[in-house]
Amino acid sequence: MVTKLIEWLLEKDALVCNEKIFQVRCAAHTFDLVVQDGIKEISDVNDKNRKSIKYIKASPARCKIFDRAVHHVKVTYEKKLCLDVPTRWNSTLLMLNVALQYKEAFGHFQELDHHYHLTPTKD
Repeated sequence: MVTKLIEWLLEKDALVCNEKIFQVRCAAHTFDLVVQDGIKEISDVNDKNRKSIKYIKASPARCKIFDRAVHHVKVTYEKKLCLDVPTRWNSTLLMLNVALQYKEAFGHFQELDHHYHLTPTKD
């Protein structure tokens, strides 16, 4: 495809220095860069969710309390809280999607665990 594009641009006399400085980035790499920039914009949200999940998963007792909070607010979502791998944006998306399903449970968890002060905001 790149070869065809270069030929087409050469026909239109639209390349500087012919094709010597022509570069096409991989679409997946470009998409990755765009997503990484977007993730930087919401880093506060990611950090708070990450800390919340780490806090809950750090102890079996906290996990049980969180399960009680989930049942209390009647969340029927099946997936468990998961941490992301910060260098893999798709895992960050998964972490945020799962956490979003439990947003009401985080609020109730704070009522049950008075040491927890990381409840994600509605925003």
